[in-house]
Amino acid sequence: MTVHAFLMNGHQHVSPYLTVGNYVTPILAKADPSLFKNSLFVNAVKHSNVRLTLFYDISPFIIKYFDFETFSIVQEIVSLGFILAGIYALTYTLCGSSFAGYMAMLLYTADTNQWILGSPASYANFFHHGIPYAYPLIVWSLVFFFQQRYVRACLLAGISWSFHPMCTVFLLSAYFLCGLLSWKEFKPATIVPALPLSLFPLCP
Repeated sequence: MTVHAFLMNGHQHVSPYLTVGNYVTPILAKADPSLFKNSLFVNAVKHSNVRLTLFYDISPFIIKYFDFETFSIVQEIVSLGFILAGIYALTYTLCGSSFAGYMAMLLYTADTNQWILGSPASYANFFHHGIPYAYPLIVWSLVFFFQQRYVRACLLAGISWSFHPMCTVFLLSAYFLCGLLSWKEFKPATIVPALPLSLFPLCP
């Protein structure tokens, strides 16, 4: 199913519909200071010491020692594999049907790069953005949440925040709303160990 998804949607370093590809320039400049010396954007990021995502810290090392295109393609395939596996597990958890799980995976591969079923980010493969790491963590956090394994769900949500806060805030908002509306079902023995694990990864 991962190979099918990859072949159906292809590979792009940056989506033609979005401008976040500009974020890669500060990373390239960090790996090679001779690049983009006169760029106002790069100099502003450098001057303000902006930390775009957790992945921003290790991207210069990857660009310097690995082939950019090869790493991006491998990253996309691995990320897609975990996303699709998570979609299957989530659907099976909610519906109890393997057939529904396979159908959910197929729907995710159907031309998502045209914004039909949601963001194409997992296929656009923002090497520099952290989304290929945040998406699998978010999906598997949902799986564990609906399995009532709240400690694991909160831990993955917290790690996801380090890679992409904007996507993760929607997940955490849903968890908060669920806890607010069903507060009687969440016992202190469940909440006390889960909250620190969700907050700890936010610190770096």
